[in-house]
Amino acid sequence: MPKKENDTSAIGKNTYFASLLAGFLLAIATPAQAATVKYTELNERLPYDELITIVGNLSDFKRGKTKVQDIMDIQSITLRYQVEGLAEKLVNAEVTTDGRWQVVLEKLPEKSQVVFTFQIKGQLSEEKTKKVVGQLIKDTEFKIELRRYIDSSAEKDYAAKAYYAGAFAKAIVSTVNRYLPKVEPSSYENLRRALARRILYVEFRKDDPNRKSALELTESELKETKSELKGTIQKDILVEANLSSISETKEVKKYYGIDIGAIHLPKLDELRSFSTLNIYFGAAEATPEPLSFEPWESCKTFLSWGESAGRFLWKRSSLTVGFSLNDISGGSQSDIKGNNAFLVGHGFRINRYFRITTGASLYRVATQNGDVEDRMLSDDLRCTFFWGLSIDIVRLEILQNLIGGTLGTNTN
Repeated sequence: MPKKENDTSAIGKNTYFASLLAGFLLAIATPAQAATVKYTELNERLPYDELITIVGNLSDFKRGKTKVQDIMDIQSITLRYQVEGLAEKLVNAEVTTDGRWQVVLEKLPEKSQVVFTFQIKGQLSEEKTKKVVGQLIKDTEFKIELRRYIDSSAEKDYAAKAYYAGAFAKAIVSTVNRYLPKVEPSSYENLRRALARRILYVEFRKDDPNRKSALELTESELKETKSELKGTIQKDILVEANLSSISETKEVKKYYGIDIGAIHLPKLDELRSFSTLNIYFGAAEATPEPLSFEPWESCKTFLSWGESAGRFLWKRSSLTVGFSLNDISGGSQSDIKGNNAFLVGHGFRINRYFRITTGASLYRVATQNGDVEDRMLSDDLRCTFFWGLSIDIVRLEILQNLIGGTLGTNTN
């Protein structure tokens, strides 16, 4: 039998208990970290009832097999998302210089369909502009309009040439639209005005002996025309790509559990049965979220791992309160009066089956022999550390199979 300590200081006896309780109150008051979802995994089930940060790289955006980055130099990303039955919401993404972006969503309800539309805007990439100009130069309608401009503006003064240049620019905009992705509406007028100005810089001769046919340009005209078209289109056209995705939030997997196990009180050298209630700080599921991260890719990845670790701990941790019932270690007599001790501590689910619990046990000292010292210690309130391990028998498939699967069904 371990020797009892004659500690009559109430503060000394309950310091550990008070510290532990303060720690739990701090944990409850600490908000959970936002869940992180990769853009490439957006079609999977989304977390519910918590803030969500969608992260990705600019190279993740694709139209078919073509990267949006190959079409445009991305300048802005806007996300429109709508939960079924609720109003649409709009949020702008933060884009970093290293090609990463992120956007934070509000909490989503469980078991709901969410429609995402990413609106990506930017100027045409240099490679795409070259391709568009090449297609435009070969276009028959463009050639016809170009010849019409040359015939109309030849030997005219600047004002007259400017008028015809405006008409030709309007025709160019109409033709080039066939070779462009979706264009910001205001860009058409900007392009028309810019082309009307720039086309005047190209010197066309109505009857140039170097022209092979009426609808062909000379080598110098072709070079100048491509240069003016390329510079103007790339500068004045603002294109956009809309990428849509439909996802669903997870269904709340409420569950009940029946744990069996024991706790050990090292100071009293007792192994005891217990009955406790585990209070979670958020929605609890039968299978808690795993810990996953991509190590050491970058500092930002390390921070993301920290957020993932925070959610990992948050979803598996609970405030445990209850009672220890009796000594099952075979001791002759318990040091706990009435065999009942109040328990408060921290429960942590290792996986869907096992839970480890640590904390403080508050009890009154039982009288052992009736001598003077024991009578002085009788009813003395003590606090001591305990730890325990339990198994959730509701989650055990073996037991479920043995009893026909009637034990441990989830309730929603």
